[in-house]
Parts: sequence; structure tokens; C-alpha cells
Amino acid sequence: MTDTELELPQGWVEIQLDVISKSIRDGTHNPPARIKNGIPLLSAKHIQNGFINWGENCPKISEEEFDKITKNNSIEKNNVLLTIVGTLGRSCIVDTSTPFTVQRSVAILKFNEGINSIFMKYFFDSIQFQNDLKKHARGVAQVGVYLNSLKKFMISLPPLNEQKRIVSKIEELFSKIDSAKQSLEHTKLQLEQFKKSLLKSAFEGKLIDNCNDRKSQIVNLKLKDVVEITMGQSPKGSSYNTQAHGIPLLNGPTEFGFQHPTETQWTELPTKICKKNDLLFCVRGNTLGRMNWANKEYCIGRGLCAIHSKLDMDIRLIFYFFLLKGIEILHNGTGTTFPNVSKNTLENYEIALLSNEEQEETLQKIEKGFSLIQNTTQI
Repeated sequence: MTDTELELPQGWVEIQLDVISKSIRDGTHNPPARIKNGIPLLSAKHIQNGFINWGENCPKISEEEFDKITKNNSIEKNNVLLTIVGTLGRSCIVDTSTPFTVQRSVAILKFNEGINSIFMKYFFDSIQFQNDLKKHARGVAQVGVYLNSLKKFMISLPPLNEQKRIVSKIEELFSKIDSAKQSLEHTKLQLEQFKKSLLKSAFEGKLIDNCNDRKSQIVNLKLKDVVEITMGQSPKGSSYNTQAHGIPLLNGPTEFGFQHPTETQWTELPTKICKKNDLLFCVRGNTLGRMNWANKEYCIGRGLCAIHSKLDMDIRLIFYFFLLKGIEILHNGTGTTFPNVSKNTLENYEIALLSNEEQEETLQKIEKGFSLIQNTTQI
């Protein structure tokens, strides 16, 4: 035994795949003509996530052609299907008695007595087996594993009772994983609801310490009273360049980075210009509502608007305000296939006017809450 080999537990054997199999065959190499209503003819793309995906577009063949193909190569319940051409290594157990057959991209494995099909399916899913498949794959445009090669694969095989115990333990662990995923999704949903609740409270003045005393004094102003909105206008295409001549040009979110835009093109004939620290807001298309911060002056195209603070309104509050109003803005946008929002629509949203101290206090509590959300989602 070499240093890289592992000693097998007592009762286990290292055995060739074809020795434990009644047959290892692939599907038809010459698919017959398709018909509208008939018997399903599956390929590798129909084996997904451990199941057969029958789908509406599953090709069908006549009963006569089916009988020819399956005369010496029928598929039975508890056989294992394994994809061996194209996308390698997807497997499933046949859990139906409904007649169907497969193309050559799928291997059909029938095992001897004493071999648990579910155990073999999990073995095929293992990293060890998947890596072996890749090593033995041949081809350029479409890789595949030849049946003669597959038959010679070595399997670490325990006794039948232990196969069953392993299957039981795997499925127990999978069940726990599924429960954990459901719990995580529920937690994510709760965090999203907390985020919305936090922002709603912020713009109702409820995050300031003396909110009950101040409630009657807080007034709502329209956005046009507290910010200046500049709608973008695309310059002439002939003025675009990638040699950094002129002013950087932003046409939409394709230039957006994590916080600030990335400069990819410039224009020597700028139209509408945003200022440093302006909030950049997408006003058109399926990216409506995406935001970035201007770290310098940019020429902005028609897919964007720039929002500049006035009346001592902290522009960060406007960012969080639009996060709160995101779905509403989408609903208020015009156009079905290509939604867009107008300057007038944005300007007529109302926002609570807070003092500078109250704005800072509100921002600190929002950012503390968002930090808690981020830390929780990273656990």
C-alpha cells in the first residue's frame, strides 16, 4: 500500500464497478424521429438535482421506436442514471415504472443483489468519483467518458448492512441541512423586515431620543424643497472616447462600483454634470433605483439623475430614503417593458425635516442597525 492509499475498514472491498453490476449501458446513439405525443426520450439535461426533470419540452418517440431501443436495454425502477457526455456526473435513481428511455449522454446502471442503489447514487455524487470522471473524460467540444472506462472505475464498497447505515446517516444529515437552510431563509426574511421597519421609523422621526416630544413639531417637505435633482442627458455619441479626453461619462449602472463609479469612457461635449458627493440614481430600465456616490464631477447620461442636497439635508438620509421607497418607486415608474421614473415623481415624495443633530442621531442608529444586519448575515 502506498502512502496516499487509505486502509479500508474491515469488511470493505476495493472492487471494479462492472463486477458489482448486472449491466452498464448507455442510451441510444441514433435518436429516432420525435413525435408530439409518445414515450419520453431523455438526455443528460433532464437529469438535474438528483431527479428526472420531465419538463414540457421533453422529446417523445413512438412506441414502435421505443420497443426497438429497449429490446435489450430497458430501464427499470431502482436503476441508477448517470450523465456521461456533456455535463458529467449528474445522477438519479429511477423511481417510476413509467416507460421512458435515454440517449447516449446517459448511462444506465443495474446493480447485483447486495448492492444498495441509493448508496451507489451517493457514491457517484462524491468528490472522489466526480474527480475520477473528469480525469477520464475525453473530447474537446463535448467531453465524455467511454463506457469501457466507466466499467473499470474502482469502488470502495462496504457490506450491504453498512451501505444501508451510511445511506441512513447521509439522509439524516441532509435533513438537518434542509432544516438549517429553511431557518436561515426565515432569518433573512426577518432581517429584511427589520431593515424596512428601521427605515420607516427613521423617516417618521421615531429614532430620535425625544421623538414623542418632537412628533407634533416634525414637518414633511417635498424632496424638491430639500434636494436638487439633475436629470441626465446623453452627449453626442461622436464625443465619446476611451483616452480620458474631457470629463468622465456615466450612462448607467454598468459603470457603478461598490460605492463609486468606475471610469470607462469620457466625453469632450458634456451635457448634464453631477457634483462631487452627489447621489447617483438610476431612473430607467430594470436597474431603476440602483444608486452610487459621485466621488468627483461626471457627465451623466439619460439613464441617471444626480441628487444634490440643500437646506442642510444630509444626502446620506436621501440614500436611505430611496432604499425605503424602492418598491414604491418601481410601481410609480411608467412603462412596462422598460420602466422609468420622472423628475416630477421623485421631487414630489415627502420626507421629514429634521434638525442637523436629529439627522446625525438618526443616521447613527440606521447605520448601527444595518451593521448588525450585515454581521448577522455573515454568520
